[in-house]
Amino acid sequence: MTEGKRPWILIPAYQPDERLVDAVHALRQMGYDVIVVDDGSDARCAFLFDEVAATGAAVVTHDRNRGKGAALKTGLRWAIERDPSRGVVTADADGQHLPADIDAVARQLDTCPSTLVIGGRHLGADAPLRSRVGNALSRWAFRGMTGMKVHDTQSGLRGLPASRLPELAALAGERYDYEMNVLLVCARGKLDVCEIPIETVYLDGNRGSHFRGLTDAAWVFARLLRFMASSAMAFGIDMGLYYLLLALGWRVASAYAGARVVSACANFAMNKAVVFSHAGNWLKTALQYAALALCILIAGSYACTWLVRWGWHPVMAKVVVDVSLFAASFAVQHAWIFRLSDEAGRDRLS
Repeated sequence: MTEGKRPWILIPAYQPDERLVDAVHALRQMGYDVIVVDDGSDARCAFLFDEVAATGAAVVTHDRNRGKGAALKTGLRWAIERDPSRGVVTADADGQHLPADIDAVARQLDTCPSTLVIGGRHLGADAPLRSRVGNALSRWAFRGMTGMKVHDTQSGLRGLPASRLPELAALAGERYDYEMNVLLVCARGKLDVCEIPIETVYLDGNRGSHFRGLTDAAWVFARLLRFMASSAMAFGIDMGLYYLLLALGWRVASAYAGARVVSACANFAMNKAVVFSHAGNWLKTALQYAALALCILIAGSYACTWLVRWGWHPVMAKVVVDVSLFAASFAVQHAWIFRLSDEAGRDRLS
């Protein structure tokens, strides 16, 4: 590892205990510069942050609890202002990441300075059930959304390249959704990923974790859930109008096309304003969406017509075709039309 250019170690902390002090002390003895972000912890924790500061670590404080994503971005901005040439390794404050594993991720980042390094856990039967289930659901959902295989999508031990820190510090997300948004940057092909194995440590049944099961899982996958709700609304409009046009004597392909045009307009407005909260140009995104809708319309019309000719009921044919096109539509809208950018979802510096 290049001396003097070791990555910063960034630890967001909310209501920590002595394990934070022990971790920071060990990392300081290993020669690392450590940034701890106090994410609005109460007065009972003040002495712990004083002990952290006494080790020579930097302590940055939020006046209220803003969430892990906000704390990470505050730490990234602090690091960029001091030395933008150094990468950052993020770690959790609850003792789950051993100093040796943090060091291993930092060394891997030094070897691959343009790669996102993930310290991946392999959860066995001794891990808490909520952690095993949550990690499995997160892994499967992420792979289904992006086609990208990451074993431990919930790992907080990550090495972030120096060259990408400004982009990563500007991503949307205040809570655990921020860490998923970082992975989505990788899924769009903007950043390579390297996953190295680390020890799996759960202390006291993982009570130190502030990840709150289904509540925070909903935050992580909020964009997908909103997309599904928007699609369900458009699907209702689409099916109702499609059935009406068939009853009025329209041909299958014409009924499909007419229903799709109306539902697509409603779906575009909902996706831009609510699903992706996209602040970009309306005309540009409308034209991009129209191009996607046209491709789906043509493919869906032909597929629906062929299925009906093969003996399928028209309504069943449409359901099968639309479900098949759902994943492709989400991937294109997320990666191209309403992609996360510095203009969409940017958080102001605090």
